[in-house]
Amino acid sequence: MKVKDYYNADCAKLLSQKIRMVFPDFNEKAFIKYVDKNVPDKEFSERMDVFANAFELYLPENFVGIY
Repeated sequence: MKVKDYYNADCAKLLSQKIRMVFPDFNEKAFIKYVDKNVPDKEFSERMDVFANAFELYLPENFVGIY
């Protein structure tokens, strides 16, 4: 298994569970679905971009300042 293969829907699920601990309104299902739809056949850096885009889509703009 390559490092890139760890960044998948399972990783998104783990991260979303941790985010919900501090941000209960986080749309966990949509986040996981977005990642799962967009990571297949992507290389490592492209998968990082998918996760970054998912964070931008599903976290509030001021998330870091709030939490």
